[in-house]
Amino acid sequence: MKNVLIYYRRNLEDNIIKGIFKFPNRELDLSKCDYYRAIEEILDNEDILISVDDTWCFVNFKDVNLPIQGWKIHISAIPSNSIEILEKTAKILVNNKVPFKFLKTIDIFFKQNSKNSNRASSGKFITIYPPNEQIFKEIINKLYLELKDYEGPYILSDKRFKDCKVIYYRYGGFLSITKADYLGQKKYYIKTPNNSLYEDKRKPYYYLPYFINDIFDNKRYDLKKNLKQDKNNIILNDRYLIKKALSYKNTGGIYLARDLISNQKVIIKEARPYTNYRSFDFDTVYNLYYEYAILLKLSDIPQVIKVKDIFNVWEHHFLVLEYFKSKNLHQIISENLPYYFKTLSKFNNLIYNIFSDLLCGLKEIHKKGVIHGDLSVNNIIVNKKGEVRIIDFEGAFLEEYSEKLIP
Repeated sequence: MKNVLIYYRRNLEDNIIKGIFKFPNRELDLSKCDYYRAIEEILDNEDILISVDDTWCFVNFKDVNLPIQGWKIHISAIPSNSIEILEKTAKILVNNKVPFKFLKTIDIFFKQNSKNSNRASSGKFITIYPPNEQIFKEIINKLYLELKDYEGPYILSDKRFKDCKVIYYRYGGFLSITKADYLGQKKYYIKTPNNSLYEDKRKPYYYLPYFINDIFDNKRYDLKKNLKQDKNNIILNDRYLIKKALSYKNTGGIYLARDLISNQKVIIKEARPYTNYRSFDFDTVYNLYYEYAILLKLSDIPQVIKVKDIFNVWEHHFLVLEYFKSKNLHQIISENLPYYFKTLSKFNNLIYNIFSDLLCGLKEIHKKGVIHGDLSVNNIIVNKKGEVRIIDFEGAFLEEYSEKLIP
């Protein structure tokens, strides 16, 4: 690039918002930024200012001043279409002088969509900062015409634009106003109409500050409140009544439910599309069906948790497993540690019985050509009778396909 000013980003307020670049490039090697290289020619403009941090590459323009807050546009993508989406998006934004940022590398892309990434920020491949509402509406409609047929992960913190699966928007801060709470944790703030600070909450559902209405339908949104009102009526696949959520990951939740046909408790595992890639096209949904196939293959092994059903609702997919009232191996060992010599033999017998049962189960699993891949004290559960179940086969694989997956 000949005319582009390149600097290392240290501070959001100084760099992306005000356009003041105090820290010059210190032999920064942009050749390592996979996605930057893909649009290098598009960014070859003397009015463009580029800065980077450990995650993002920022694109700003010399004569553009951004407000401290406003409507942001987020673009999601999948590995196979990410470069194409970035190219089309960058052309529109550069032609209209709208600042934006994008992930630097494909490795960061995978990390951003991984199982343990933050649910509120996951899926955000490109973030766009329109200077005002009129430009926001113009740009989002131009993007829609170019990107409406692409696939990408749902961005939980945002609202989907029309029927496009890669364009999302939310209201929030452009300028990073932060304060530490009493625990020392950083919190982000925006300003209210009377100029006081209001927390810019990054939630895993679409949420608007009390003083902001949705830019398109003039309504206020707090999805969590709506879910609370309907929490006793969530029935999946016209069969499974959700009783409570046991845990959440970026890939989806784990729920305790009741099967309305058999009247038995079950565990339901959710899979969000286009998250947690095990290979370039092997996402969470693909993996859920892979896990289902493996559990069917192991269904005659007593030590393996039993699979009951698999289905999809809307764009999400769900795996139904038997409910096995138990504690994990870590809890069992902790609660039965011997404090006196007379309890040592009892403890030894307990551990011997658990591990002999576990080894028998593993032997049968391996006979069928399956490798669990994530055997730990948390994935081995034991009931009051001392019966063992091996759970969480999402990291498992058939030995014959091991080379096709990321280790």
